Amino acid sequence: SSDLIVLAVIAGNALSYYNIDPLPQSLQKFFKNKSNPINVYYVKWAWAWTSTVCFLGLALVHAHFSPPRYREWLLDCFALVIWTGLWYFCTKFFVFLRDYTEHCSIVKIDEQAHCEGSGGQWFEFDISGHAYLLSLCILVDYTVQKNISRVMAYSSQDFFYPGSKGFV
Repeated sequence: SSDLIVLAVIAGNALSYYNIDPLPQSLQKFFKNKSNPINVYYVKWAWAWTSTVCFLGLALVHAHFSPPRYREWLLDCFALVIWTGLWYFCTKFFVFLRDYTEHCSIVKIDEQAHCEGSGGQWFEFDISGHAYLLSLCILVDYTVQKNISRVMAYSSQDFFYPGSKGFV
């Protein structure tokens, strides 16, 4: 699964490098608009959705035990805090890297719109924060789900139905 993500990011970068966009013009316009609903409610809030679902899933699983396993739940919550710190640090680093490498082919112009409007070409090394964020969300979801499965597998208690062993 992680190999597929890496291949998708490499393919997307290659298409971008050669200015190949397989989407129709109307879809390109929609996705480039920063206020489109997918960008506003899915991508911009992806970490909030991921953290909320992971936090609630872990809380439900750990609270099910008698007595509840608060220590394990706190450790899992601490791991989510570490993942959040990693996400924050990496996004700040990506912005720093872009700002450090951006320049115009026309000397003494430091704004992209002004550069392109004057006939120059704008250069920058811009790591896709969206691709990073969505990949990290998938990784965290997978890690938490694996942890929930591990907790359930070692439990001798019935989770959902009396007489059942785990999920049915």
